[in-house]
Amino acid sequence: MTGVTRSKLALGLRGAALLAVLGASALPASAQTTETRLYATGGEVKVWILDSYSGYNDVMSLVLPGPEQGIGIDNTITGPAGISLGTFAAGQELVFKIASGDGHTYLSGLGSANWDGKGHAYVEPQSDGSFIVNFEDQGLPQLRGGVWRDSPTQSPGAANECVEPDFNDARIRVTGVSTPDGGGLGLALLGLLGPALAAVSRRGRRA
Repeated sequence: MTGVTRSKLALGLRGAALLAVLGASALPASAQTTETRLYATGGEVKVWILDSYSGYNDVMSLVLPGPEQGIGIDNTITGPAGISLGTFAAGQELVFKIASGDGHTYLSGLGSANWDGKGHAYVEPQSDGSFIVNFEDQGLPQLRGGVWRDSPTQSPGAANECVEPDFNDARIRVTGVSTPDGGGLGLALLGLLGPALAAVSRRGRRA
């Protein structure tokens, strides 16, 4: 194989790898569910408490990684500066919790971590790169009609008019995080792939 051919092959492999990573990190927002997991991107993580429509005073916190950090009570609106939770290594999963007035605690992420086996945090990606985490603070048996849905019937930021679960009981905006399909992890993978792809390209040029 000539040096020119090897160089072209290296460039082709690099392009294919980049497309694969970008494609994997650009799934539509519809892929967001009540079991979407959040991961640190390597910088400071900040949160803002938003308007919510709960009949309870849900107490919010960050529980993973520990130790647990308190955030505040739902509907206690945070000022423009937000609340800093610290800096976490890229790829560290972050799990938020509410202590609900129904006597239970509910975690973001996988529903299997909750007592009723359901995902209780509907995650919405925002155009500025942040994510809004919308909690439902009632477990399955207590819900009107006993029917569970994995997404709200209307925007969680709207008035409290939809049938439970409405995922508008405790809401926070989070920065410094991404999701498996939100782009941040794809950029991290590009950082890992970059040196290897560059080495392949250099070897092609030297041949």
